[in-house]
Amino acid sequence: MPLANDGHGAYRASAEMAPPLPPPLTMFQRMSATVFRVYEGALTNSDGEGGANGARVDDYLVHFDANQERLIMLDSPTEGGFDPVVQVLRADNREAEPLATNDDSGGTLNSLLQFKAEEAGDYIVRVTSFAVDGRGRYRLRVSE
Repeated sequence: MPLANDGHGAYRASAEMAPPLPPPLTMFQRMSATVFRVYEGALTNSDGEGGANGARVDDYLVHFDANQERLIMLDSPTEGGFDPVVQVLRADNREAEPLATNDDSGGTLNSLLQFKAEEAGDYIVRVTSFAVDGRGRYRLRVSE
């Protein structure tokens, strides 16, 4: 019997157990996690010049084992940010052309780079800007 308009009245409820869910289509095989080293920084007028057309740079020393592959992500906050560019160079030749570079990944101005070192050694992960006058905060993440 339904409830009356005033919210009072008799009613009857019933419940049944639902059938069990079917088994998963694929079985869980393996799970892995990527650990990132996170650097918070800012490109400022006091940083060195070294990017394209004399843009400011911040350099981070990162050691790679031979054939080690790392994911490198660089982003700048949307509000008041700049167009960040990430580059990888040999630590012993920072003036040479970058071994790898990335600007504007995934439909945004942020950078994403997957770099595999052919030889073990120290490398520079460089934060710079697409524009000469690019300044502002950034977050650099380098996988371990």
